[in-house]
Amino acid sequence: LFAFQLAEMKTKLDMSERRVSELEEERHRHPPEKERLQVLGRDRLSQEMKETKVLSEVLHDMKEENKLLKQKNASMIRKQEHYECEISRLNKALKDVLQKKHQSVPGTPSEGVDKNSLEDMRTQLEVLQQQVQIYEEDFRKERSDRERLNEEKEALQKINERLQSQLNKLNSQV
Repeated sequence: LFAFQLAEMKTKLDMSERRVSELEEERHRHPPEKERLQVLGRDRLSQEMKETKVLSEVLHDMKEENKLLKQKNASMIRKQEHYECEISRLNKALKDVLQKKHQSVPGTPSEGVDKNSLEDMRTQLEVLQQQVQIYEEDFRKERSDRERLNEEKEALQKINERLQSQLNKLNSQV
């Protein structure tokens, strides 16, 4: 859903950028002069105001999207911190189990550790190892998603700045 919305926003943005480029080219071909402004009349001025309004709306939408991306990024950072804590906890538990295992392996069941207890510890060790592996995979995925979102956010911020500049230029012309 997010990818679809992002693609839709990029399409709208591309259309707006093309229109802004057309307006910029037209402005360079016909430098603003007093006669030109009189010839344009109210219709042209109204059209430029509508285009400015559309660009303002696009800019507003991009700011909203940027805000949502920042919130999503913050959420992912919190998840990453949670995963890091969980991985540390599991690693400590794994280390404790391994230490207990090494202490009891050289001995025999006559030393106080029966075979069932040893099997239980092995099973627990396998479960913990699998949990660590799952958390590490989730952590890597969250990290890659966060990095991708940061890149998208930076790209959108650059586009946002460029559109804001173009909008200011158009506003100053109107």
